[in-house]
Amino acid sequence: LMDKIEDFDKEAGIDEIVKQAARNAMKKLKKYYQYTDGMIYTISTILDPWLKLTYHRDHNWEEKYITEARDDIKNLYDTIY
Repeated sequence: LMDKIEDFDKEAGIDEIVKQAARNAMKKLKKYYQYTDGMIYTISTILDPWLKLTYHRDHNWEEKYITEARDDIKNLYDTIY
């Protein structure tokens, strides 16, 4: 969803007020994403030998979110093992 909103914001011919709505939606998604159970997706992506953190960089995640995902995985591992 976030990728689609980012793409939508870059498209030509779309009214600026609609683009602003898309930017506001993205801001809200980023705010609440941390409260979702997204950890399972992060774990599966990072543990996938083909993807790892490359997926996040290839999909233009902000570096702070990549670092947070990596730290979350490390903390989870340290807690369990």
